[in-house]
Amino acid sequence: MPGKMMKQQQQEQRKRGRRRRKRKKKRKKKEKKAEKEEEQEKEEAVALSGRSNPISRLGGEEVSSSVR
Repeated sequence: MPGKMMKQQQQEQRKRGRRRRKRKKKRKKKEKKAEKEEEQEKEEAVALSGRSNPISRLGGEEVSSSVR
């Protein structure tokens, strides 16, 4: 009987670990998505400011081509 209890305990621990990894992965994915959106917003802002000032930090050619 004690062997059976140990096996059950190990299974529960494995489940818990799997859940933890899954949550961690999900959280990482969300962070990455948020980071990507932030980057995109920055690029859009630069492109918008590029309309009035074609020669910006990125270089005139890149900005002007994205505006057109």
